[in-house]
Amino acid sequence: MTEPKFDVIRKITYQQIKLETGIPYYLRLDGEIYLGKGDTRPKVAGDDKAQEPPHLINVTDCETGEVGVIVAPAILVSELNDAYPVGDYVGRGFAIKILGKREGKRYNTIDLAEIKLPEHLTGGTTEVAPDEPTETPSHVRGKKRSS
Repeated sequence: MTEPKFDVIRKITYQQIKLETGIPYYLRLDGEIYLGKGDTRPKVAGDDKAQEPPHLINVTDCETGEVGVIVAPAILVSELNDAYPVGDYVGRGFAIKILGKREGKRYNTIDLAEIKLPEHLTGGTTEVAPDEPTETPSHVRGKKRSS
């Protein structure tokens, strides 16, 4: 294997890691939840309402080391923002499993648990240098952040 010619300073693009129903994912959340670019197409032909922009999170897969981005379901965004105010979930590991829709419910349910990160993802510490989101984090959109 040849050594890379250059050191990466900052990752600019991320491949999407698709969260499939029924499969557990073990992910380190590398940045705050942010809003992607909106879709101006109508949701359904003849519907005037445009699609809402997706909530995105930059992540590292704890099992494979793959760095990517997930489209976060609304329930995941809500649970993370409720349990970890002001983005305190950044740098932590989570087991995330989409359970699917329950009968009579409109949205998917999830199984969410914080996990201890493997040492190779922490360098022996729990401190992680988070990536900067490219958009405004969803939980502070429209609010001024206190320093």
